[in-house]
Amino acid sequence: MAGDRGVLRLDGNELLAARLRRRCERAGRGTHAEVVVSWLTEVVQTILPGPQAALADLVNVLPEMEFWLPAHRMEAKEIDAQCRQHLLTALSVQGWPSGSYTAC
Repeated sequence: MAGDRGVLRLDGNELLAARLRRRCERAGRGTHAEVVVSWLTEVVQTILPGPQAALADLVNVLPEMEFWLPAHRMEAKEIDAQCRQHLLTALSVQGWPSGSYTAC
């Protein structure tokens, strides 16, 4: 999904919404599919503080490799700590503004 032109627009994009629902089904979360579609639609339309733009407004996007994190035995606090240590530290080194994001 990531990297496709227009991929970040879910509103009115029934093909993309259906694709997201199928992914939920494959992950064993089919009962939550409508909530996920609604939530993701809201997320991509939210204005981000750094660029002052929503993800849905981006024209040029870079695809990332998709992966599933087997986290059924991990506490959310542990995952958050790992993200803060490894991801947010890397972003601050690359010149991203500090303190303007929430981990994972």
